[in-house]
Amino acid sequence: MHYGSFAGAYSLITLVPELRLGLFTSFNGGEQDRPWTITSLIHTYALDLALDREPWTTADDACAFPPGSRQNEAEDDPFAVEMHHKAQRALETYTGVYYHPLWETLNVSLYNATQLLVKIGHIRFRAFPCSPELKDSFNIVVVDKRWYIGPAQITFLVNPDLETLIDRVEVPFLAFSDRPTFVREPSAGNVTAWRAQQEENTCGRASGLTQNPTCLAFLVLVQIFCASWCV
Repeated sequence: MHYGSFAGAYSLITLVPELRLGLFTSFNGGEQDRPWTITSLIHTYALDLALDREPWTTADDACAFPPGSRQNEAEDDPFAVEMHHKAQRALETYTGVYYHPLWETLNVSLYNATQLLVKIGHIRFRAFPCSPELKDSFNIVVVDKRWYIGPAQITFLVNPDLETLIDRVEVPFLAFSDRPTFVREPSAGNVTAWRAQQEENTCGRASGLTQNPTCLAFLVLVQIFCASWCV
């Protein structure tokens, strides 16, 4: 039994060689405190049936697993965040297109006078300024709640040589291990060449992305996955 997860998508595979049995489940829009619960229940139920045993859980109690968990759930809106803080800079300072070689583009625009709209792939988020001590950080809440992602937090970073210029944005919830950082695209010049340089800096330590089969294959797989996930 092995889990796999991605921002907004979860999967589980179970192999029982002795029975020549394999089971795989995957679902999206499921960022939860215990995202593995639903897949674990499905797999253990299926294994009980395969072993000709009485299933230890049924449709009557599966939604209350672990026992009493539904009674203990908080009544608060899971998407609630603080919305009363003001940004430390003009919101227009943060707007633009940011790029990451593996995650593609992140678009930031104005949602209204106090909020930003952040778009990653097909998923849109409203961004609310965090408290003043967390300068340039925003709480984001998914617009279409069917995705059930978040709330999460993103942080804009300033150019080390020009502190008035925001040139990067860190998005930890996409991959907590390496905290993906998107770089602002240039407003003029050859954007294609600029992107190629970003790819080379990220994946091609010696020979560049286009000459690195392992990195290129990984990039293609990520893009295929993201395309299928966002449809």
